[in-house]
Amino acid sequence: MKDKQDSLFLLDLDQPVMALRQFISSWVLLSDGKAVIIDPGPASTIPRLVKGLKDLGMTEPAAILLTHIHIDHAGGTGDLVEQYPGTPVLCHPKGIPHMADPARLWEGSLKVLGDLARAYGPIKPVPEELLFFSPEAHFQGFDIQVLETPGHAAHHLSFLLGDTLFAGEVLGVHLPAETLYLRPATPPVFRYRDFVRSINSLKEHAFNRICFGHYGTSHKPEEILPAAGGQLEKWVEIVASAKGNRDRAVEEILAKDPLVQAYGSFPQDIQDRERYFIGNSVKGIALSLEQEE
Repeated sequence: MKDKQDSLFLLDLDQPVMALRQFISSWVLLSDGKAVIIDPGPASTIPRLVKGLKDLGMTEPAAILLTHIHIDHAGGTGDLVEQYPGTPVLCHPKGIPHMADPARLWEGSLKVLGDLARAYGPIKPVPEELLFFSPEAHFQGFDIQVLETPGHAAHHLSFLLGDTLFAGEVLGVHLPAETLYLRPATPPVFRYRDFVRSINSLKEHAFNRICFGHYGTSHKPEEILPAAGGQLEKWVEIVASAKGNRDRAVEEILAKDPLVQAYGSFPQDIQDRERYFIGNSVKGIALSLEQEE
């Protein structure tokens, strides 16, 4: 197995909309000029990704690994494969048909995200013969264990490489701040029990570094895992007690959840962005609770 310390890079995929800076990124494992790319991001940032890869010294991708197929993580996969034909793409089996024919994925992205989806850009298909799933991935000397972690999405995967977990959004959104800022990522369609099981399943694995889809790293899994599980339970309780008043639920979360208290230290545009995504997570929880009634 390659030495990750010298091979792992985070590439920012900032966009000039909704204060999307230090929020979307791609993780890159580089060896001998070839890269394993984890979540290439949306179509609109593929030129930025390609430049970053070339600046790192990449000559060609060895593989693309998708934690899930949401537009901000995987929407640019077809564009990247178009530039580097033949690149294999590891994806959850449930996601493979939608990456091969992304019409419904694009339609769903527009429904949930509206103008933000348009800013991310349309989703191009990936040739079906390049799409595959395996419980293990071996590329460029990197031996990666593939973990099924549904909840944020039914097709969500996490990747374990040695002592490093690439978590996608199974542990929520983590942002750099003086104190821990963590929030669940539960947009529609949200499945509470699946999410809890996935978080608990990660406790069975040994790792000391978490690489988040949004954003950066934590070297405190012993803090993050119980925090993510407890926070998810608390948000469900708050949304349930709000009885359909989603604005009230958002305000109560911002007032009472200690894991989002760093919100007040963010610049106003970041606060606006976070309030939008918190509202979207509340919507996912609320719709899930309504379906259980």
